[in-house]
Amino acid sequence: MSPGIFWWASLGAIIALGLFSFWTPTSGPILCLFRRSAGLPCPGCGLTRAASYLLHGDVVSSIRFHPFALLLAIEAALLWAVVGFRIHRGSPVGLPASSDVWAVGHVAALVAFWLGRLASGTAPF
Repeated sequence: MSPGIFWWASLGAIIALGLFSFWTPTSGPILCLFRRSAGLPCPGCGLTRAASYLLHGDVVSSIRFHPFALLLAIEAALLWAVVGFRIHRGSPVGLPASSDVWAVGHVAALVAFWLGRLASGTAPF
């Protein structure tokens, strides 16, 4: 990947995040197919609203809707920085060998958190 493509993609991401920050997550239609069909929130329910609150700088509300939004935002920013550094140095940009372990760990933590929310009645409806 050329550095030019990376910088154009970075600019596109900044513009998309800027446009997304105009949306306020107070209400709206239910888009989650799992919730619409099963009547229960899915493991990711609340992530979109949490991300929106995070973009507005309201970290407390973001964590209240879904604490994983902050974790995923930090991970995405770090990954973007590492990819940019590798592209700048001319190094190959590939997934690390342990990425499958990270992915399984994320899914397991997300499902465990979801089950805990369902059991305690704290899911964001």
